[in-house]
Amino acid sequence: MISLRGLTDHTMKSYSTYITAYLDFVQNTLHKYPSQVTDPEILMFLDVLQAERGLADRTVNTAIAQIRFFTLYVL
Repeated sequence: MISLRGLTDHTMKSYSTYITAYLDFVQNTLHKYPSQVTDPEILMFLDVLQAERGLADRTVNTAIAQIRFFTLYVL
């Protein structure tokens, strides 16, 4: 879907970073399939990103956009 939208290689790499982290969280922490994840669990992932990785608000906003893309266009 990313390549179909004509996004740059840099954008594809960026998207894969946080989508991969999200999928890892879903599988290894929540023990669910991505289609089963609830909104509060997505917020839990974002809290983990911000707290454990110390990411800036702008970076967390980027992760939000990428998860939104994944849930809307892939799932």
